[in-house]
Amino acid sequence: MISKQYNNSFLKKSVNDFYEKQIENLNTFNSLVLENKDFEFKEFSSDKPIDYTKFNFKKALYFFELDESEEKCEIICNKIKDRKKLKKNELKLPKVNFENLSGENKILYVGKSLGLFSERLKQHLGEGSEKTYALHLNKWKDNLDLKAKLKLYYTSFEGIIKDDQNDLLELLESSLHNKLKPILGRTGH
Repeated sequence: MISKQYNNSFLKKSVNDFYEKQIENLNTFNSLVLENKDFEFKEFSSDKPIDYTKFNFKKALYFFELDESEEKCEIICNKIKDRKKLKKNELKLPKVNFENLSGENKILYVGKSLGLFSERLKQHLGEGSEKTYALHLNKWKDNLDLKAKLKLYYTSFEGIIKDDQNDLLELLESSLHNKLKPILGRTGH
């Protein structure tokens, strides 16, 4: 028998509390945007080795865009799906979103970083631990016949979002994920 304390009113209160917090986060974000009119995503792409010190900031929101055709994006998805099936696969790779493979969508991944963005970027490029969920590009991309150019778009909320407002960054990531529909990665955590 289920305890009476976990009834319909308990569930209703849980849902209401959750959404009240999300509305509070949205109101906080709206006030932050109004106060910081310079908010925008910066673009980065390079054929040269990356100077990671350029990315030594915290509370980043970012996404990768791939300059490739839909067929190449599908090849990437299949490659990651196959790699995840391997019994000896130690790489923690992102979820594949085949439903987002359509038309002109070339958004590879959407993410956030509470810690140093430079460290998160290293993980995505394949220079970090294999036990951390990331793109790990250098670990699998060489087996593909791709001449893809990868663009990184990023912005920092360091000094804007306080430490007790980190769930606001997660809300922003989820919103961006829902809008851009990346082919890799899951929404929110």
